[in-house]
Amino acid sequence: MKKRLVFALSLLLSFAINSQENNSLLWKISGNGLKKDSYLYGTMHVSQKIAFHLDDVFYESLLNSDFVALESNPSLWLDNMFESNALGRALGDFNSMGRNFYTNSFKSESPKLEQLMFFISREDMLMNGILYRTNNFNKNFQEDTYLDMFIYQTGKKHQKKIYSLEDYNESSSLVKKATTSAKAYKDKPEVWLQKKLKKDNFLSLMNNAYRDRNVEFLDSINHGMYNKSYMENMLYIRNKNMVNSIDSITKKGSLFSAVGAAHLGGEKGVIAMLRDRGYTVKPLLSKITKKADLEKKKIEDKVIAPNFREQTTEDGFFTVQVPNKMYELNLMNNTSYISPDLTNGGYVIITRINTFSKLHGKEIKDKNFDKILFESIPGEIITKTEITKQGLKGLDILNKTKTGDYQRYQIFFTPLEVLVFKMDGKKEYVKNFGDTFFNSIKFNNLSDELITVSPTNKGFTVKVPKHHAFINKGFQGDRTLQAVDKKGNYYFVKEVNLIDLSYIEEDNFELERIQERFYKNLELTYKKGVFTSDDKESFESNVILDKSNKNLFLKTVTNGSHYYLLGFVSKDLKIKETFFNSFKIIDFEYPNTPFERKVDTSLYFSVNTNVAPVFNRFNVKKSKSYQSYNKTAVYTNTANEQISVQLDKLNDLTSFENIDSLWSKNDSYGSRLYFKKYLNSINSQVKSNSLF
Repeated sequence: MKKRLVFALSLLLSFAINSQENNSLLWKISGNGLKKDSYLYGTMHVSQKIAFHLDDVFYESLLNSDFVALESNPSLWLDNMFESNALGRALGDFNSMGRNFYTNSFKSESPKLEQLMFFISREDMLMNGILYRTNNFNKNFQEDTYLDMFIYQTGKKHQKKIYSLEDYNESSSLVKKATTSAKAYKDKPEVWLQKKLKKDNFLSLMNNAYRDRNVEFLDSINHGMYNKSYMENMLYIRNKNMVNSIDSITKKGSLFSAVGAAHLGGEKGVIAMLRDRGYTVKPLLSKITKKADLEKKKIEDKVIAPNFREQTTEDGFFTVQVPNKMYELNLMNNTSYISPDLTNGGYVIITRINTFSKLHGKEIKDKNFDKILFESIPGEIITKTEITKQGLKGLDILNKTKTGDYQRYQIFFTPLEVLVFKMDGKKEYVKNFGDTFFNSIKFNNLSDELITVSPTNKGFTVKVPKHHAFINKGFQGDRTLQAVDKKGNYYFVKEVNLIDLSYIEEDNFELERIQERFYKNLELTYKKGVFTSDDKESFESNVILDKSNKNLFLKTVTNGSHYYLLGFVSKDLKIKETFFNSFKIIDFEYPNTPFERKVDTSLYFSVNTNVAPVFNRFNVKKSKSYQSYNKTAVYTNTANEQISVQLDKLNDLTSFENIDSLWSKNDSYGSRLYFKKYLNSINSQVKSNSLF
């Protein structure tokens, strides 16, 4: 009896010790014909110190591998975002101000003091999300970047090829399906988890499991909290895709792959799936010694010279050399261009702030501008020098933040806008590479020569001087075109889009109303105007600008859901006629977006289209399968054309004498369907859990 008891206790002790030894975030992959060992690591997608308990064997495995793979390759993130038009749709919706259409949409305000300070001082949120994922409140408890980016940067600095383990579009769709579902969580956590949650909250349980490197317990927590659909989309399908990639890449050489720790454990986790394919997967453990600290510091201190490339804005106004592609973002009446140096954690951001100074008679660089700089430039201003580039006056500013990082600005003032060129990076990154960026700035369009300008997708053409600025030339949302000549004449075109099928005004009313509200916003007295008929009906009027004693001429034109306001400030009627008469409505073009056959399996139709609908996780609320419901998909392209497709599923018990009665006899339902059918026919127009 005693022998049996001793044997049982020994077995339990052995099991406990073995289980504890298996608690690891780093796993070695071998066997199954591999010539070199590969490695699998479970990350948290955060910069908090909890993610950086990195021991000696972590650095040995990472540095000795031939390749590095992450869930997705950071080098492709911005390309994927812009190609999917996710950012364009979000900014387009924000920029197109449907509410208070006449009052707000055409408003051209001079930037307030607070707005200037924001654009000069801001730390770009998108750049922070890609490069650092830090915040100022917790910087003392965070590393310089998050763990996935640290692994990526280590690979790039050691000339290792970077792989994506997942397809961006499929992964994004799966995550959206998981996180937007109305039933992501179980009605109640499993009983054992409820007991745990009485002592600790969910986040604490997850964090403690990560600290303990207990990937099996992480899997148990997720099983206890989330339903099958969530687990399938967030984890299981993605796990299989990742294993397929790992299986393929490891045949080429030693791979260090890093994925969210929640993907590792469980019967359908990456570890189990690799074992099912014949691989030997064993935990790797070691202590954290000074060696690990030294390796981390060497990696962080290592800087690779950026590969600067020449880029030109879409409107051609300036050319500059930047460390990556230049990505354009349009917000309200301003444009930003971002270009990150992912390897070194630096970036360039260029902001164009429309001043509308020719309408307001107000200069931005006044006696208070130095005070704005003092309050807006982070840390200590080391040098501030007045400069001139191609006749444009500006400032060159070098500053040092409280954390010891250098930043540099060049700010230029044109008759149309303020341009802020900024470079930021860790330690002396800016001092080492700033001259390459700032010395390359070249302004291209500063002459009076008249040129024909149009959006990327066409829709209209107009002739303006070469010195012009075109905000949002090729993306979804409202557009602003401004130009100026050397005589001080000012030209502008504003395109605003309103797709409102619920209330439609007469064109004549809208054409005049837009101008009435524009004058009122400028505190100008409007008397009357005239309707004209060219290719399109239009409305023209003019008033005297109080501050300049020049005429402000306005012309409004509509084309479906597209509304155009043309403006000209001058005393020269001849130039005004040339400008207004040059404006032509033309057909839209789609040179870069070919039409493809797409099948919508949720609305049961197929169509030739060059734009994907916005993701919509339909949560149809119906208690019985025979009940009615409706679903809608909206297609909007970069020309601001929109098509809405609605599926109306009738109650299975609904019946009509014939098809005509569907539209005529049932007014409460049929008339609504018919109205939408008619209007549609003429109106062709981030992860919730850091361990995933």
